[in-house]
Amino acid sequence: ARQGPMGTWKLQKLVYYSQAWHLVWEERPMFPDRIEAWANGPVVRSLYEQHRGRYEVTEWPGNPGALDAGERESDAGNAGEQVFGHRREDSRCSGPPA
Repeated sequence: ARQGPMGTWKLQKLVYYSQAWHLVWEERPMFPDRIEAWANGPVVRSLYEQHRGRYEVTEWPGNPGALDAGERESDAGNAGEQVFGHRREDSRCSGPPA
């Protein structure tokens, strides 16, 4: 897993896609919060409230170890690679799916 700063809009989009893939593969939501359609893209308001006023986040509270083993090892994180043959950050993929 990569670590380091992440832009807040990228974080919001990552959360959006993670929720979508989790719904597809696990047939249940990863989190209960509603995703809203804002002018610049999808936003989870409770997440936005935590990073409001910042352009990037460098750390985040929480403990990934608290996730159950199934969540930590879920294939949802690699689903884009499995379905599309490449990861989102790959230069061949430049935008949302068509």
